[in-house]
Amino acid sequence: MPTETESLCCQEMDVLGDRLDLEGTRYKCIIEHESFRPVCLQPDVLKTALVGLHQVRSDRLEDPPPNASMRLAGYRQFTWWTYNRLGKGNRRVIPSCVVWAIRREYPEESGIYTGYKDAEGNYSWPG
Repeated sequence: MPTETESLCCQEMDVLGDRLDLEGTRYKCIIEHESFRPVCLQPDVLKTALVGLHQVRSDRLEDPPPNASMRLAGYRQFTWWTYNRLGKGNRRVIPSCVVWAIRREYPEESGIYTGYKDAEGNYSWPG
C-alpha cells in the first residue's frame, strides 16, 4: 500500500482477534475467515447493500452496478461486519489484505484506485 496508514495488517487489529481465533482455529488472515467471502465479496449481498444505500440517498442504482460501487459496498460491508457501525466522521482504515481482495474481485479498469480518506475528506495518497 502507498502509505503507512493503509499498510495495516489484519493481525494488528485487536477488534479482529475473536474472528481470527474462531473456535480455536487461528486464521493467518481475515480473508480466510468463512464469513469473509459471503459478507464482503458476494455480488448479491453487495448489490443488496447498495440498494439500501441508494434508498437512503434517494438516487438510482445502475444495473449492473459498476465495479467502483461494488468495491465501496465491499469496504462498507467489512466495516459493518467488524465494527457494527458506520457514520459521518466514523472512518476506519481497512486492512490491506481486505482492500486487495475486494480490488481483485472488482478491479478498476484504469488500475488507479482512491486511497483511504480521513473524516475531513482528505485522501491519504493521490489517485
